Amino acid sequence: MTTLFDATLALARLLGNVRDSTTTGAGTATTVVDSTRTEADDFWNGGTLWVTSGTQSGKSRKITDWAFTGTTFTIPTTSTAVGSSATYSVITADWPQDKLNSFINAALRDIGDVPAEDATLTTVGGQEQYTLPTGVSDVRMVEVAQSEDTPYSYQPIWNWRELPTGELQFDTGREPGDTGFYIRLTYMDAHAVMTADTSTVSTYVHLDRLTWAAAVHAWRWRMQVAKTDEPMYQLFYQEAVAQAEKYKRIRPTPYIPRPVRLSL
Repeated sequence: MTTLFDATLALARLLGNVRDSTTTGAGTATTVVDSTRTEADDFWNGGTLWVTSGTQSGKSRKITDWAFTGTTFTIPTTSTAVGSSATYSVITADWPQDKLNSFINAALRDIGDVPAEDATLTTVGGQEQYTLPTGVSDVRMVEVAQSEDTPYSYQPIWNWRELPTGELQFDTGREPGDTGFYIRLTYMDAHAVMTADTSTVSTYVHLDRLTWAAAVHAWRWRMQVAKTDEPMYQLFYQEAVAQAEKYKRIRPTPYIPRPVRLSL
């Protein structure tokens, strides 16, 4: 399962010189120690650090200070120290953490609606109408569990319609006959905004497509910040556009058509 942590690190690898290393000291909840680093004071200030193994694996942090004396990164507080012998990746302030997050979310908006599922409704024997859960609309598939325990063995139901008032209406004579079974709804919806390292990317969005779409936004931002027609930036931007179009073709988002409602 791809997370925002994975996506921002993959994007950073497309954009800049990500460097991988291993901590050499225990550090603290606010410091990461690596005595193998040789960069001058403040070189990494404002950059991003991803912890890729150890007790804090899966967490990224903005670097508030880098001190060559002591070879120590200072980062916002983590729950415990990153520790010694933990692998990590780092990039300079050219690509700040908040910007990497925003590029990923901008790419998700470009990709558009993706299939989503909700299985919070349960059947009531003989009931024809159910209020759709909050946030659920544009329903494309309705399935009813055949078992109360996992695996639920969902079976599709075709005799239903979505009412403009936000209800799911089964045809008379085709409503669920038993009580207490989950109803799984598949619908199209915009991808949720991702804000935490652990936020998950929809399984319907391929990582390559996401990161190249995000790279388009990233290089456009870089050219705006630079306020120059730097030929290299233009080249990287054009490559990102071409790759984003390629992955849009070869890794399309599944589209679930509206079902044909079967008549009695």
